[in-house]
Amino acid sequence: MAGVIFYPANFSFICPTELSELAGRAADFEKLNAQVVSISMDSVFVHKAWVNSDVRLKDIRFPMVGDSAGRLSRAFGTYCDAEGLSKRATFLADPDG
Repeated sequence: MAGVIFYPANFSFICPTELSELAGRAADFEKLNAQVVSISMDSVFVHKAWVNSDVRLKDIRFPMVGDSAGRLSRAFGTYCDAEGLSKRATFLADPDG
């Protein structure tokens, strides 16, 4: 199973609490044999700077994908043209689709 989590941007007010909570639930996902991936339109370099600057993100062990061109956001239907960002969204997929 996979959990794909889209969020608008790093260095915002709500996103670090969401991702911190998600990281704190890692054992629950492992019990389900589930992989978690977070995606925002920030680059991987911005992800790294954000994790290094915010103590709430210290326990994140799941991949943080940079979707700076918005390809994944558009493919999953989370991209908002008016804002130029992805909306929040969570997708769960099992191995059987």
